[in-house]
Amino acid sequence: MKHTPEPWKVDAKVNETYVRGPENELIADTHTLPVPERYDEEYANASRIVACVNACEGINPEAVPNMLKALKLASAILGSVATHPGDEFQKRENPFAFKAVGAAIAKGTKINQRV
Repeated sequence: MKHTPEPWKVDAKVNETYVRGPENELIADTHTLPVPERYDEEYANASRIVACVNACEGINPEAVPNMLKALKLASAILGSVATHPGDEFQKRENPFAFKAVGAAIAKGTKINQRV
């Protein structure tokens, strides 16, 4: 089964928040109870759903765990290369690559999440 194609969008009306597809089809209703104090939270929930789905467009969700394993392996390899003093690769390329791989791992895990 396939999900509704991207892009998804937030459709916020007075006291109602929906997630809709590219043809305005209803995907989700984040409205739970008629409690005015919850409207901001409902909008934030819908916005997060939309941001996550749209950011993952074209990514096979079944491949994500393997991509994270590959990044961790790349990080270990880059880290070991960086331990050889005087290595020109370490001075020019490795710090950037190591930092980029570390940032990708952090985004793919619960590291550095907002509290």
